[in-house]
Amino acid sequence: MLIQFIGPGGAGKTTIAKQLAPKIGAVCIDLDEYFLKMEGDISLYIQQHGYLAYARRNITLYQQLRRSIQPEQSVILVCSSGFMTYALDQDAEYKTIKHQLLAEAQTYVFLPSLDKKQCIDLIVQRQLNRAYLQADPEKECLKISQRFDQYASFACTRVITHDTPENIVNFLMTLLAAPKGLNKGVL
Repeated sequence: MLIQFIGPGGAGKTTIAKQLAPKIGAVCIDLDEYFLKMEGDISLYIQQHGYLAYARRNITLYQQLRRSIQPEQSVILVCSSGFMTYALDQDAEYKTIKHQLLAEAQTYVFLPSLDKKQCIDLIVQRQLNRAYLQADPEKECLKISQRFDQYASFACTRVITHDTPENIVNFLMTLLAAPKGLNKGVL
């Protein structure tokens, strides 16, 4: 079983994945962590090579991860915050990858709120609380402002993360236990 989490940075994807994985006997794989392992610091990579090169490399690493997952494995794959927002011509295969990812039944989009202003406020607050990011409030606000409509429009199950991690994990466990085709919902 492959479960994929998408959404902006600060939406809770990695936090929830790491709490959910042991409860369902899955392995948690974070694309950002994999990028760090393979290439080093993401910010430094972007500074040295540019965002376009970063996006292309991230797509390649995503493909490597997908190919490495065996059918009998249970995996939660957490995508990078911008993974679903790259230009469709970013990579020859990206459009197909994005379409496939969105079409899969076990893809969940994480947002703190479906209200754009509230979502932006919560994301910026969460990102500023991550000291390692050295986040700039204006840049974070602009980033989520530009990406919100895209994330909110995806036709996969939405997970609203303005709740406790425990409640979100329980919600996801309920969805995962439901018969296929009945797991579309919003927490």
